[in-house]
Amino acid sequence: MIKKFFKPLLIASASLTAIYGIVWACAGGWDEEYGNSGFTPEAFVDSAYAPFFYSEDWAYYNIRYDQAHDTRFSKSNVTEWRSYFSNKVPASELDYLLNTASQGAIDSGAAYTSGRIKKLSPAIASYTLFQQKEAGEFLAYLSLAKQSETFVLIEDDVWSGDKKKAVNAKAVDALTTKLQSALDKQQNTFIKQRIWFQLVRAKYFRSAWKESIAIFDKYKAVFPANEVYYRTLAYAAGDYYKQGNYAQANYYYSLVFKSSDALKVVAHWSFHPQEEKDWNATLALCKNNDERTTLWEMLGLFYHDEMRSIKEIYKLEPKSEKLNLLLVRVVNKTEQRFNFHNENYYQDGNGFVDKDSAAMINTKEIGAIADAGNTDKPYLWHLAYGYMNFLSNKMDVANKYISKAEKNLPKQKLAEAQVRLLKLAVKVGSVKTINNSFEKNVLEDFSWLKNFNDSTAEAFRHADLWNWVRNRMAQKYQSQKEWVKAECYVHGSDFFVDNNKVEELKALKTKSNATPYEQFFVSLSAYNMSDLLEYQAIRDAYNNKIDDAIAKMKQVNAPTQLLGNPFNGFIKDCHDCDHAAPQKVKYNKLTFLQKMKEMQDKITAGQDVYGNARLLGNAFYNMSHYGNARYFYESKIIGSGDYSPLAIDSVFRATLTDMHWAKYYYNLALQNAQTNELKAQCQYLQAKCERNDWFTKNIFSNRDNEWNIPDALPDASAMSSFKILKDQYSNTAYYNELIRECGWFDTYVTRKKK
Repeated sequence: MIKKFFKPLLIASASLTAIYGIVWACAGGWDEEYGNSGFTPEAFVDSAYAPFFYSEDWAYYNIRYDQAHDTRFSKSNVTEWRSYFSNKVPASELDYLLNTASQGAIDSGAAYTSGRIKKLSPAIASYTLFQQKEAGEFLAYLSLAKQSETFVLIEDDVWSGDKKKAVNAKAVDALTTKLQSALDKQQNTFIKQRIWFQLVRAKYFRSAWKESIAIFDKYKAVFPANEVYYRTLAYAAGDYYKQGNYAQANYYYSLVFKSSDALKVVAHWSFHPQEEKDWNATLALCKNNDERTTLWEMLGLFYHDEMRSIKEIYKLEPKSEKLNLLLVRVVNKTEQRFNFHNENYYQDGNGFVDKDSAAMINTKEIGAIADAGNTDKPYLWHLAYGYMNFLSNKMDVANKYISKAEKNLPKQKLAEAQVRLLKLAVKVGSVKTINNSFEKNVLEDFSWLKNFNDSTAEAFRHADLWNWVRNRMAQKYQSQKEWVKAECYVHGSDFFVDNNKVEELKALKTKSNATPYEQFFVSLSAYNMSDLLEYQAIRDAYNNKIDDAIAKMKQVNAPTQLLGNPFNGFIKDCHDCDHAAPQKVKYNKLTFLQKMKEMQDKITAGQDVYGNARLLGNAFYNMSHYGNARYFYESKIIGSGDYSPLAIDSVFRATLTDMHWAKYYYNLALQNAQTNELKAQCQYLQAKCERNDWFTKNIFSNRDNEWNIPDALPDASAMSSFKILKDQYSNTAYYNELIRECGWFDTYVTRKKK
């Protein structure tokens, strides 16, 4: 990563990027930047502190890195200048002149306003501004401000290829002379203060840091402590920093941080105590506890040592609002040790923070402050302490303090939602056995949480705790052998092994007199009736219950089309080739099953048993993971896109790699084949099944082989069909074709000769 300085604009929109660089980095992952969380800082801390909420991916929460350098003061400057003109000038005119217009346009306007003959550009010819008596001084100032852009530099950036520009010392000196003259002559405080800012900044860029400080000091007591004042103060801080006076620089940055919301991030980034000596010297400059607590707040944020700062601030001023930000950061950081997404939901206690960890030491210290009740928001400390006890599985303590917080909670929607969420989590965490009474008790809260409207409180962090609640409920229902309820709360593939459970879920989905709670938990299920029927149809098909499979598949919404002809069978398996080949008939999952049924009926009737059995063998082969019709089993419940048998859910892997019915029909075809050529072909199709069985058992049963398949061949005992081919059909044309086309068979024959 590199530091990059942006070119700030004039006083109208300039920021302090000359002092403070931003860091650019590649974008992060897909998860929330705060990690896992059920505690919403926005509910308790002023929005001005939002960039300092805990973020595990970026320097500053939500904004990532400060990128407002060119626009930070655009709106506020327009507002202030409108007030200067007694709101007689439209904001659009001021916005253009302050933030967009060129130096030439400003000089043209200044000449016109001063009475010199000068044609106005079409863009500003009709402006109301030129009818105002104050316009002349405004434009005269703005001309100087525009000139400031020439010395606000962009430093080297190896990413963009920009090169550092040399400061034109003569131009800057000439400008500072003009600014000093204008400052001395100007009587209007509003404009004079802005000229002061420009002059302090110009001296900073000229590296005349002592002169810059002298100008700042001369007027710092004259002007009001407004936005322009703190922007100027920040440059004075930069002057001290450049001279190595870190104590004074950090003190000034803390004043900016304390008093200017717009510059909080700027001041925080620039703030950097070098040594303990500097830190103590900075503290010594403070005039009161408010300033001291600001310094401790900044130190805690900068070095991520929130608890140290909490203790120091609390000693100085227990009611300081600065404690609130540090507290929510401690809570949000502690949450990262808690497993919200516990896959092993059936194991009691799994996922909680270790009670002996450093995080729990913080909990004790927070509890002591919560019990004292002398902060500005006692309810926040009660809530934080309660929640941290929840994170360590101390539900009784958690419930006690969250209830205390609720009694004094302000009437604020986000805070109320936070308390309701934590109360519910504790209630679920405390329950030993779930009964009808408990279910009725939590139903309203569960429905609220499941259907929470993010648009009414976008910042509310409820998803992770709702996920934990669902896992916890599933855990309890598993232990109570209430399988359907557990599956609805958290999907588990094991549930679908037992068709009776699937039927029970289907019955609940269609139950006409379902209770409100039954309606609720069934609505949590990840699967609709079509998904369940499709899954059952697929399982029936693999069990060769084709009639049952057809009956269910007929109820499935838009059965998926298969990409290749599922009745083809070749020497080499090539899925992509089969998918690209022209198809006279295209099958979907239903028509595929119907065609299989038609072939089975013909076999039963004794019609072309060889041909129909061979095609059915191909169908069952291609339905497996090894065939060209994986789309048949790919579904919402079973999954899709499996690149190898090891990627298939272990619950379904055996079924989807099984060759039993393929071998059955190939053997039936073999028994009814009339020539050795046809028998050789059936024998080879059997061999392909044996090869797949060997791979399933010996290669794809070992997770270590997922990315590094051994260069191994099936042993002779596993390839009985190869032996039969060699021993009985070596005089067929098909045998010679196999030698040419099948590397496995050629290797087998060659190996046997040796």
